[in-house]
Amino acid sequence: MFLISIKGIDKAKLLQYLFNNAGTSRFFQVYGKDFRMRINYAHARELCKERLQFTILYCKSLHIDISSDQFDISPYEREHCMGNINKVIDDINNLRKS
Repeated sequence: MFLISIKGIDKAKLLQYLFNNAGTSRFFQVYGKDFRMRINYAHARELCKERLQFTILYCKSLHIDISSDQFDISPYEREHCMGNINKVIDDINNLRKS
């Protein structure tokens, strides 16, 4: 478990960032599907009204829970960061400023 603070970060901006930077789930890749879908801020805001925990969203395996001020980035990192966790953390911290 690797917790980072997401206090003060707009949850919709965070969801948009995480979704748009996630690759297609391995399950969909196996079946030859390559969904390069992206979501905009308005769509992310609507999704956040419904829930703040996402295992799979559309074609992307997220495994995120952004319902509190702490976010366990480990499941997302294993699937999408490939050793680039510091960039993702920096990008998330920059969301707080925007």
